[in-house]
Amino acid sequence: MPRDTVLKKVDIESINDRLDLAASRLGSGAKVNPRSEERDRKIVKAFPWFLAACIALSVIATVLRNDYNLWSILDTICIAFVTQFALLGIWTVNKLDSGPFPFWLLGAFMMFSAMVMWFYVTGAGAMILLKGASSLNPFLPGDVDDATLFIDLLMTTFVFLFSTIGVLATTSAMIRKYLPRAILSIEEEALDGRRGAAANFFMVPDVLDVERVEMDPKPDGHVFDLDSMVQLSIYVFLLGIMICSTLFLNPIVLDLVPKYNVVRIMMLLSVFLPALVIPWQAMKSTGARVISSAPRAYYLWTGAKKRLFTGYAMLGVFFLTFVISVYYGNTIETILGYYMQFMMPLATVSVVSGLLYANSFARNLRDSICHRFYVKREKMLEGR
Repeated sequence: MPRDTVLKKVDIESINDRLDLAASRLGSGAKVNPRSEERDRKIVKAFPWFLAACIALSVIATVLRNDYNLWSILDTICIAFVTQFALLGIWTVNKLDSGPFPFWLLGAFMMFSAMVMWFYVTGAGAMILLKGASSLNPFLPGDVDDATLFIDLLMTTFVFLFSTIGVLATTSAMIRKYLPRAILSIEEEALDGRRGAAANFFMVPDVLDVERVEMDPKPDGHVFDLDSMVQLSIYVFLLGIMICSTLFLNPIVLDLVPKYNVVRIMMLLSVFLPALVIPWQAMKSTGARVISSAPRAYYLWTGAKKRLFTGYAMLGVFFLTFVISVYYGNTIETILGYYMQFMMPLATVSVVSGLLYANSFARNLRDSICHRFYVKREKMLEGR
């Protein structure tokens, strides 16, 4: 084994050991909240109505704002959705599973991170919520008093803290409900001699004759799930960069839309990025794999990941758009300015989401998916 690989594994193990020690001193141990299943059932049942309420609030806010510019409408929609998910997050706080670290510690870290993000963004020239909800004018020194700034700080901290919880809770509830059935449908369709939508979505190779699907979850080696935290944080950050590049490198957007407006919209949208990453990460944690006559099993998470990240294709689009933007007269300094202002908020959302997911969602979600899969699988086989 290469020396660098050995050192990397040693460093990771050392970090894990230190986190385990810290968790043993600060926390009371991981416990499944008895109200978590009830929470998920209510979220799944009420989600269509919740989504309708978000849309209705967006329409009402747009009419009251009386500004029908496309970017103003998008700004209003983002604020409406983030605020609604923040309210949902408040409802779910006392229904979260207890992780290795106590929630008061995570909450303090999340509040501190949100405040740092706020000071970074307002120092760059744009308030996050109040100014975005009232006008398209940039924040300038002297425009507002200290009381208004303080209210914006509290609102920003509140919204980013609880909307993150709301998004994670909603995503986990949906995955817990629908993912076991989606995985089982691959085996069920194979038994019927056909290839369905689930196999296509997870990109199961056509040459594989599916015999069955099995779960092979990775055993817990440490108290805190550091792998889930690091992976979710990194992939949310990378996905955010990929998505924001479609705006930051678009010559039309750079010429017509104010910088603070574009950055604020991306900041609010970044709250929802974990919902795109968690499904394939949850799939990976279960070790769901297709067993066939092939010598090696096909792990379904690899196909789900390919659906999310298109790799070299996205990289090629990135460079092509960058060249076009420079060709139309946008300087590299201007483009980098967008990225620099967005990096801190994106990093904050990525780390906070990863920490909260690893502490209060990841392991219970994995165990629940595996349990529900085998219960459904047994019923399916009995029915045949």
